[in-house]
Amino acid sequence: PGCPLVALKCMKSAPEAQRAHFQAEALLLKALRHPNVVACYGCVQPSPIKCHSVDLPDLMFLQEYCAGGTLLDKQLTGSYTALEALQWLADVAHGMAYLHMPRPGLCITHRDLKLENILLSDQGVAKVSDFGLSRLLPPVPVEPRTPRVTPVTPRAPVSMSKGGRDMTGQRGSALYMAPEVIMCEAYDHKVDVFSYGVVAFELLTHSRAYADMDLSEEALVASVVGVGGHALRPVPPRRWPPSVTKLVTTCWAHDASQRPEFGEVVSSLEALLEQARSTPLDEPNALLRRLAPLDNATPASACCTLQ
Repeated sequence: PGCPLVALKCMKSAPEAQRAHFQAEALLLKALRHPNVVACYGCVQPSPIKCHSVDLPDLMFLQEYCAGGTLLDKQLTGSYTALEALQWLADVAHGMAYLHMPRPGLCITHRDLKLENILLSDQGVAKVSDFGLSRLLPPVPVEPRTPRVTPVTPRAPVSMSKGGRDMTGQRGSALYMAPEVIMCEAYDHKVDVFSYGVVAFELLTHSRAYADMDLSEEALVASVVGVGGHALRPVPPRRWPPSVTKLVTTCWAHDASQRPEFGEVVSSLEALLEQARSTPLDEPNALLRRLAPLDNATPASACCTLQ
């Protein structure tokens, strides 16, 4: 009685490098404590002895059990309101602000933020999870620079080191990747802000980004990088309030230095939530009405000027 349910993440018959990566994720998670980050309780290496002819995994770690599933589950069913979407986005921004917070000279970059990696507790609180691609790096701001706009075909990961940062390109899910990741350039924690912009668009529109584009993944990611001063991005619905459109589009700005910090994102969302809750529940709210998705509407994607 009183013991919380836990989820087990298991690894079986993995090479040594993958085992080390798994253990590193467990150690990283165990050190984190925030209501919007999935808690990890420890890593276990079971005895090699077989139990009742059942092969045990090589490694297991115990983490917080989130009964509400993922935000992708919610987004695919569309069973949520605009107010819930804003609250979940605020939850995620709080969790990411905590991860990016400098700690002994380091901050944590998630590198794989997407709807699948955001879980919901049984009380509907959104929590950032799956830190398998996370890295520790010095919190060095990205210097303003002229974006490279030559599209490239995605290639194998290469290690990049610049200005005290040591990050690797071509990690994470392609459609959430920032241009500097696709281009295998050095990057910092602002890649998570880019991914967050795509998450916000998908959650608020009840649709997947670039769903209207009949392109191969390689052609799509090349278009996200941009050519001739333009890059492909989803188009926010015209009915959205300007404050919401600005928040989402600045998050996926081409130039990382133009993207906000998560602390700024939190402030923007708290203001939106206050506005959304400013009317009684039984009365229509102008903000929520403009954010509510239209039936059978598929958001478009289009080229925009690089920022």
